Amino acid sequence: ATAVDGDGNAVVPTRVSGNAIDGGEVYYRFADTTKIYTFTPKADMDVELLVVAGGGAGGSNPKGAGGGGGAGGLIHYDSYALTAGTSYAIKVGAGGLPDVKQSVELNNGKDSMFDALVAVGGGGGGGNDWGNRNGLSGGSGGGPQYNEGKVGGSGTPGQGFAGGNVVKKVSETSPGGGGAGGVAPDLTADNIFADGGPGLAFDITGETVWYAAGGGGAGKYAGRVTKFGSVAGNTAGADGLGGGGGGYARGGSGVVIIRMTDWLSEKPLLTDPAVTVKGSRNVEVSGVVSAFGTDASSASAKFEYWLKDGDQSDLVATTLAENLGREAFAVKVLGLTGN
Repeated sequence: ATAVDGDGNAVVPTRVSGNAIDGGEVYYRFADTTKIYTFTPKADMDVELLVVAGGGAGGSNPKGAGGGGGAGGLIHYDSYALTAGTSYAIKVGAGGLPDVKQSVELNNGKDSMFDALVAVGGGGGGGNDWGNRNGLSGGSGGGPQYNEGKVGGSGTPGQGFAGGNVVKKVSETSPGGGGAGGVAPDLTADNIFADGGPGLAFDITGETVWYAAGGGGAGKYAGRVTKFGSVAGNTAGADGLGGGGGGYARGGSGVVIIRMTDWLSEKPLLTDPAVTVKGSRNVEVSGVVSAFGTDASSASAKFEYWLKDGDQSDLVATTLAENLGREAFAVKVLGLTGN
């Protein structure tokens, strides 16, 4: 596959497993919110896909007690079909910014997209400039301002959950924003901490990471850092994770990640082989290259292979292709280039 930004700069994949000769898995990570990327597979393939929007900002409040921002919407597929030669557009959403006048345009995170898939930006948290504010809706909803009866914004079905509600006022503490893994807890007589809603964990990059957690609300009992990815009140959401900002702080930017099997793990590497014995220790192998996902997906190839041991003239073409094809093809035909 090829991946480039709007300036034509290549996006280089990171290997998760295997190597350039034997194949394995790689992932492409797109995180710059100022770029529009293009991803083009060279063969039909199924990939793991993660799309996370920018998180909403925490609510602005002169007292510093705004609601937590909702996480950016999250879309994940274990297997998503891509078509050879199709160029897929990718855009990554920025996090929302605090604003005392509370507007969707500023407070909410920006959408992320992969082709027609759109992850919705997280909802901003509620503040109070001249009045009381509920949380804004988004991928996940923002938490409201601290007055009793205020409600969190709603989440987008399939992408995130709602911000917490103020069932009982708790020392001017505002609830947290919702996350991709669940709602933020309501503030009640039995729960006084304004934690953000949980995110979701994926190992798409080879290590487990929590994405799209809600931001903690601010105030006396501000939201705490949680093991599910939420940040504390008055703490910015982490960029590249799509988390909501803690009360009065910006949201984190989103991300798009594609994990795929690279071409050398697919067969055949060489079809219709023909072998010409050149000497007692070297042969010429020719045939049609049909490697998965490369620019040389259907092309004639010929290379000379030096054998390590004695006279090999009795080896048949199919045996040579099976035993030598993978290493010789990778090294001598493609020069170790992959997807």
